[in-house]
Amino acid sequence: MKIGYSGGCAENVHAAPFWATRELLQEIIPHCTDKKLTKLEKLILNYYPDWEKHPDLRGYAQLVLLDAMDSSRISDNAKRRLQEWQRKFIANRLLEKTGKIEPPQSIEAYSFPSPIPHDYTKKMTDEQWLKAINKYNDTDGF
Repeated sequence: MKIGYSGGCAENVHAAPFWATRELLQEIIPHCTDKKLTKLEKLILNYYPDWEKHPDLRGYAQLVLLDAMDSSRISDNAKRRLQEWQRKFIANRLLEKTGKIEPPQSIEAYSFPSPIPHDYTKKMTDEQWLKAINKYNDTDGF
């Protein structure tokens, strides 16, 4: 089950918080009217997350989101802003020279059942728990 995107395991750590939104935009934009698309574009152009107050990062969210939009349907202002952010983040080495934004690595979670039946766990002492932890301490699969 995919539960999000890693901000630390992939090279593109700055795109992780916005990647699901980017994917959503790519799916819905073909179905948007021009009026809705203009409204969406305006929201993106005015969006600066708190962590982007640092000058080196300012505009990265807009870069990730604007890049998801159909360039034939966005305004000249949005195109200029996208190009501005591409130049900035290529120069800052936060974006490849091609300008292509790579997806961050996805995070997956799995659950494993307890090897100890639930009825037994209710009656276990601390000492029995410690023995069980040592007995079932298998990290070979990870």
